Amino acid sequence: MRKPLADRLGCEAVDLVGAGGSGAVSVREVQRSAGVSSAAAYRHFRGRDALLPVVAQE
Repeated sequence: MRKPLADRLGCEAVDLVGAGGSGAVSVREVQRSAGVSSAAAYRHFRGRDALLPVVAQE
């Protein structure tokens, strides 16, 4: 079963932070890493500032 997209994007963001620090995280990089369109990613996260709290929770 696939994870909901927001969860997948959050996991990808955590992986990016692990690989390159918080500076490596952007919605664009997360969407590329997850293999989804930018429109799909931006439906869940309006920008980097909305994505970083998800990373911090992990």
